[in-house]
Amino acid sequence: MPRFSRFILVLGSLAALHLLSLNGCVHEPFFPEPLDPNPTDTIPTDTTPVDTTPVDTTPVVCAPDTLYFLQDIFPLMEKHHCAACHTPEKNVAGVSFNSYENILNSNVIDLENPEQSRMYESIIEDDPDKVMPPDPYDPMQPYEIDMIRLWIVQGARNNSCDQSIACDTTDLTYTSRIKPLLEANCTGCHTAGNNPGGGIDLSTYASVAVVARSGQLYGSVARHEGYEPMPKGLDPLSDCDIYRIKAWVSQDYPE
Repeated sequence: MPRFSRFILVLGSLAALHLLSLNGCVHEPFFPEPLDPNPTDTIPTDTTPVDTTPVDTTPVVCAPDTLYFLQDIFPLMEKHHCAACHTPEKNVAGVSFNSYENILNSNVIDLENPEQSRMYESIIEDDPDKVMPPDPYDPMQPYEIDMIRLWIVQGARNNSCDQSIACDTTDLTYTSRIKPLLEANCTGCHTAGNNPGGGIDLSTYASVAVVARSGQLYGSVARHEGYEPMPKGLDPLSDCDIYRIKAWVSQDYPE
């Protein structure tokens, strides 16, 4: 065989071997999905995985049917002096309410039997010597008691949210916000002298305040278990409207 032909044959063989090696090694590039550095938040994945912030900073919008420790429960602990009286330093009954961690460590929450939690039982106690908060502090209102119960039922989480990014809650009074909302969605059925549904009158501030204090107004529009879903037979109120009712009730329903 001529020398030039042998050279061409060898060169062809080398090229074939090179192609075979490429076919055996080529694969799709693999980029592992970054872990969410804050897996317990409500954001399913880190929205900016390549930034230098170790946790998600996107604020969580308040869910209208959810009770939040920072926005709903801890303010009650401060309002009724629980966080001031029950601290590790004072060690009153071995219970501390001045932080989420101390509440958990006080063994006052029973997630399996929420209504048997010491935290809840102490505020519904009939014995004036045992009920919390004690004299001379004002007792918790029914809606506040129900908020604590619902928070425990929902898992007693150390959760927080920011509704300001999705709902304007400024000037949150009955006259400016709640009355127009109720007139648009509720008073057609719930008006005195018109055989109001369920005997509930929502046509005046005084009558609405009674329903708000009981916890029934928020419980019904948020459609919590144990309450009649409202508006009856219709779609729920918007998330913003439900949150406004919740926030208004939490502020002791200003007129």
